[in-house]
Amino acid sequence: MIDVLDKTNVFPHPGSLQENATFAAWALEEWKTKREGKQPIVHILNSPSKHLPGPYSIIGPSSMAMISLPVLSPDAYESIASDLEKLDPAAALLPGTDQTVVVGYAAQLKVLAAGVRSNNTSWLQFPNNGGSGGLIFNMHPLSRGYVNINISSPNSEPVVDYRALTNPIDLRIDVELFRGVRRFFSSKGEIQKLTPVELAPGSSVQSDEDLAAWVETALGPSAFHPVGTAAKAPLEHGGVVGEDLIVHGIKRLSIVDASIFPLLVAATTQSTVYAVAEKVSGCFWSHDLLLFEFESRLLMRIHRHRPPI
Repeated sequence: MIDVLDKTNVFPHPGSLQENATFAAWALEEWKTKREGKQPIVHILNSPSKHLPGPYSIIGPSSMAMISLPVLSPDAYESIASDLEKLDPAAALLPGTDQTVVVGYAAQLKVLAAGVRSNNTSWLQFPNNGGSGGLIFNMHPLSRGYVNINISSPNSEPVVDYRALTNPIDLRIDVELFRGVRRFFSSKGEIQKLTPVELAPGSSVQSDEDLAAWVETALGPSAFHPVGTAAKAPLEHGGVVGEDLIVHGIKRLSIVDASIFPLLVAATTQSTVYAVAEKVSGCFWSHDLLLFEFESRLLMRIHRHRPPI
């Protein structure tokens, strides 16, 4: 995640609720009453199926660009894909990483190399909320971190290391993502109505080496999309859960959250988790879980009719 640009605000933007009293009063009225029928807020709260029209809450971006590397970087994407295919997966991972994880990572790199060449794989996410500023998100980072127990203090928070940019190709991709965004905001056309001004690293920074040095200091290692700590993959690929989302080797233990994603999706992880939960909800009525429900009800009946001691 890199913050790079300033531009003229459009109306409304996230600061409008604080800066524009007229708009703030209108937005509050919209929030208090439902447009159709002007129903009071208490009626809406008592009817969960009815939605509030808003927009009173300050939320995330209202739009975003999702762009592939062939579109963003037509001159560099092929060499990036080629170098990715030649990369030694073990060299990019933490020394001593289990061999099954190395095998799984090699399989991921193969998929990602194909994604670099694909027009259907979004690599850049550039959100817009109408306000000034701009964030560049690399939606498919190649570097792999870890989450471990704190051995010296097992009850403490886990030890988390993103290991950002430990795969050297990540840095090349980040530079290309920035160059693509820079070209767009310096192009002629409607975008100039926003009077974009590059605040960082500045127009004087042009070479790949200088841009890479800036990325290393400006990069945020996470964009609130942590995934992969319980990846859905075969056990021999370092996976934790199988296609049925049952933990390998453990009966009746399932995982349904973002940790099962073996790769980061070019989307919001929240909505993707909702989709996974919706998809697998019916799968939980397997034979084993039906048996578990039967056993639970049987125990409840035994307890209910047990004579007092």
